[in-house]
Amino acid sequence: MKRTASKVIVDLAVYEGRQLLGHVLEMDDGEHQAVTVDGEIIGSFRSRIEASKAISGVAA
Repeated sequence: MKRTASKVIVDLAVYEGRQLLGHVLEMDDGEHQAVTVDGEIIGSFRSRIEASKAISGVAA
């Protein structure tokens, strides 16, 4: 079976107060990518919470 490229189905912003830390991109294959404000992909995670915690940890 050929794997197709995943598409973003939800883009959630992660803030600390008023400061934007990054985004959690929920893909159509169920993965959640953590992305910094600069567009750097931190990693792929199984849940939104894991991805947002990764963003918060990098920004700290």
